[in-house]
Amino acid sequence: MTSLSIEADHADAWLALLEPEPGLMIYDGAVPNGATAPYALLYIAGTFAPGAPGNALDGASREFTSRVIVHCVGADQVAARAIAGKVRSRLLDVRPVITGRSCGMIRQDAALDPVRDETTGSLVMDMVTIYRFASEPS
Repeated sequence: MTSLSIEADHADAWLALLEPEPGLMIYDGAVPNGATAPYALLYIAGTFAPGAPGNALDGASREFTSRVIVHCVGADQVAARAIAGKVRSRLLDVRPVITGRSCGMIRQDAALDPVRDETTGSLVMDMVTIYRFASEPS
């Protein structure tokens, strides 16, 4: 990963860990028209946190924390949990690789209760999970 954007490098790291497979479609930021459950919809963002432990003595920001919010969507609660489990098995306790940066292990911040959605006329369950990792220049 040789992007000029640390945000893009972190997004690439998340996406590399969540390659689609049969039974697990991955969408980055939007679900295409016509897509059907099951799938995982990702929202990826990050920040240089002031006062983070990885920041330099001179006050310069070094540690970048990246988060992915994953909407695990299935036709019912069982399917949503299955997608959440597949995502967790690929992310939790994994150390991503980003060229030129030292990455910490991925930790889970939250798992929210499934939300029932019948606005399309068909039941869809959405279970949100949130993961994060921090990196600093190596």
